[in-house]
Amino acid sequence: NKKTYLYLTALQDADEQTRSTLLHYFSSTDFDKEEKIKAVKSIYESLQIKEKTETQIDLYIQAAKELLNSISVSGEIKKQLDQLATSIASRNK
Repeated sequence: NKKTYLYLTALQDADEQTRSTLLHYFSSTDFDKEEKIKAVKSIYESLQIKEKTETQIDLYIQAAKELLNSISVSGEIKKQLDQLATSIASRNK
């Protein structure tokens, strides 16, 4: 029941009824676990939370790469760090 980026984005983007449903599932334990998973997943899908999250990840990666390009280190080190950032970013897409 931790508050993740997915959950917080859904709360922000949801209408009042959907927000109420999310708050219920994340604050109560009086329901079937599978029911919660199915309901929350359905809400996330309807709000396009996955796509919004991937867009935000891409923005952070781009910002990180711009910062990397602005620091004074050798080209080889920058290349390795860029590859690492790309690898981390694409590991679960």
